[in-house]
Amino acid sequence: MSLKEINAQQFEEMGQSFNGVLELYTNTCPVCVQLKPVLEEVANEVENVDFYTINAQDNMSVARKFRVMSVPTTIVIKNGEAAEKILGFKNKEDLKEIIQKHF
Repeated sequence: MSLKEINAQQFEEMGQSFNGVLELYTNTCPVCVQLKPVLEEVANEVENVDFYTINAQDNMSVARKFRVMSVPTTIVIKNGEAAEKILGFKNKEDLKEIIQKHF
């Protein structure tokens, strides 16, 4: 799978059927820039899981829904609800382990 950029409307359209990983970022966040290639690697290695990224500044409704206070925040979502939040930077192995325990 690949990491797909979405917006709030696309996220809301998925609703309760949303199952996957959502990373919230901003363009001015240096840690977000560091995390993106790591998350892209994980997305390419973990099968049967959809990976999405969304700009938190441009899509505040999604950030509010999950009570995101800082970025990057990566959220494992099952049936439209947060199963686990990952705050800040994590290495590839840690991300894969966290994600795979939910899918």
